[in-house]
Amino acid sequence: MSDSARHAFVFRDDNSNRIVDVGELLDLGTLGGMTAEALGISNEFFVVGTSEAEGGDVLPFLFDDLNNNFQIDSGEMIDLGTFDLGSFSAAHSVNNDRHAVGESNGEAFIWIDGNLINLEELMFINSGFDLNVAKDINDQGQIVGSGMLDATNRGFLLQPVGLPPTAIADPNIHRLYLTNVNGNNIRAFMTDTGTFEFTLDAVNTVGVIDQFGVAFGPDDNLYVSSESGGNIVRYDATTGDFIDVFVTAGNGGL
Repeated sequence: MSDSARHAFVFRDDNSNRIVDVGELLDLGTLGGMTAEALGISNEFFVVGTSEAEGGDVLPFLFDDLNNNFQIDSGEMIDLGTFDLGSFSAAHSVNNDRHAVGESNGEAFIWIDGNLINLEELMFINSGFDLNVAKDINDQGQIVGSGMLDATNRGFLLQPVGLPPTAIADPNIHRLYLTNVNGNNIRAFMTDTGTFEFTLDAVNTVGVIDQFGVAFGPDDNLYVSSESGGNIVRYDATTGDFIDVFVTAGNGGL
C-alpha cells in the first residue's frame, strides 16, 4: 500500500474488551480508487461512506456483511451511485432498515433498495429549500442535514408523514414509482439518475387517498390500492396515464 492510499475500515469488538484483537479490524478497501472513508454505521452493522473509484470519481458506498462472516465478499461493498459523475458524493448515515442518506453533486439524497432519490423530490412542491446534504437518518425515517433557504445556509429536519413510502421498480424502463402520502399521489423517478419524471395524480382521478400501495399486474400496468377510497385504480406504467378504476368500493373493494 502506497503512502497516498487510505482505506475505510470497521472495528467489531467481538469479545467486548475494548481492545483491537486479531480479526476485529476489517479493511473495507475502496471502490477501485486509492482512498475511501467510512462515515456512518448502524446497529445492524451497515456501514456507509465515500470512496474514490478507478476513474477518479468520488462515490458513496454501503457495506452490508450479508453472511455475517466479517469479510468482504462479492456484492457486499455497494456503489450507491451518483447524480453526476465527476463530482463529490458521499453517504453520511444509514439506519437499521438499510436506508442511507448523503450528498451527490450538492444535492441531498436517500438511497432505498438500490434506488438513489433526490430528497427534494419527496418534499412539498415549491418549498423554496435547496437541500444540499443529508447528514443523519434514524429508524423513524427522520432526516437532518443542511441546505439553502432565502440565500441563507440552514439546517433542516425532514419528518415523515403518514405511512412510510411504498416503492416499486420497473427494471425494463429503469423507473421507480414512489408513493407520496403528503401529496396524495405517486411519483415516478429514473432509477439510473434519480431524476423526477412525472406524477400519477390520484386526487384528480379517484379522490383523496391517505394510504395506498402499488403493484404491477399481469398486463404490465400499474395498480394502486386506496384504503380510504376503498378501490383499486389502474395506470399505464409507461406513460403514467390513468386507465380506469379496476375495482370499485363496495364491489369487492378494500
